[in-house]
Formats: sequence, C-alpha cells, structure tokens
Amino acid sequence: MRSPGLAALELRRFGRGKLPRAALVALLVLPLLYGALYLWSFWDPYGRLDRIPVALVNDDQGRAPAGSGSPPVPTSPRGCATAAPSTGGR
Repeated sequence: MRSPGLAALELRRFGRGKLPRAALVALLVLPLLYGALYLWSFWDPYGRLDRIPVALVNDDQGRAPAGSGSPPVPTSPRGCATAAPSTGGR
C-alpha cells in the first residue's frame, strides 16, 4: 500500500469514534485560536497607548564624580541636567 492510501485509511479510522473526532477538532482549532489571539494582540500596538495608565517620574539628582570636591550638578525642573559652563577644553 502506498503512502496516500495508508494516510486515507488512518483518517477513516479516526472518523469512527467520538473521541478521535474531538481530538482532530482540537488539533485543528487550538492552533487557529492561538494564532488569532497572537495576531489580535500585535495588530496595532501603538493605537491604544493613550489608554494605558502610566506615569514617568524622574527624581534623579545629579552627583559630582567621587573625589572632585565640587558640589552636585543642579537639575532643571524637568529633571534634565543644566549645561555646565565651558572651561575652554581644559
């Protein structure tokens, strides 16, 4: 018996009872549901970012390098370090 005939025989054998039919349906439906859920979750990742309740707080304080003896670097109200005066490259 050739391979296609053997495969057809096996598929007919699976169609006889209720449990093998349920197993075949599960083998077909579960990957489809998983793939559909995956596609739905990644379809438009930036479309609903405005609905995510997230806040970003930056309370970092500047710090002088160890052993330099200079005061900490002041920060602006936005939390960005202010530009230090130029020392002329020295």
